[in-house]
Amino acid sequence: MRGWRRGESEFRKRKSKSTDYGSTYERLNDKVGVKTVLSYLYVCPTNKRKIMVLTDPEFESSVLISSDEGASYQKYRLSFFVLSLLFHHTQEDWALAYSHDQKLYSSFDFGRKWQLVHERVTPNRFYWSVSGLDKELDLVHMEAHTPDGLSLGGKEMRREPVSLGINSEAEDKASPAGS
Repeated sequence: MRGWRRGESEFRKRKSKSTDYGSTYERLNDKVGVKTVLSYLYVCPTNKRKIMVLTDPEFESSVLISSDEGASYQKYRLSFFVLSLLFHHTQEDWALAYSHDQKLYSSFDFGRKWQLVHERVTPNRFYWSVSGLDKELDLVHMEAHTPDGLSLGGKEMRREPVSLGINSEAEDKASPAGS
């Protein structure tokens, strides 16, 4: 893939791909369906062959995934509308998706399945673990708000249930064994 361009054609937004430095272009809509309205295109920073294309949420909420530099795509429906994506800096299949309703989701299979990480997350105030500082690669740093508007900073592990204000380790020590 050498370049992408975005243009308008009649009532549909279209994206085109060039593999010869812009001499010719191939319409992406021809590969994903003429009625699919495309919104954003993301290229994985650690593997340029992997591409995610988001559909326009005014029409549907889906992600189109390519592992072959856009030669083919698989479409996956989403239960939320993606506002932005953030790829992990070392793990090519890991991504965070921020939704219009301030929810943060994570995917560990390059967008095929998503799980809720946290609600009421502040826009642009989340990021993956920091190399050399954090030990866990799957750690997510974020700022979120309580229902009454208080700002919270925190870290969430991707495989752990989300619980604010509860120290589960302290609870385990306080509860009697076997209960």
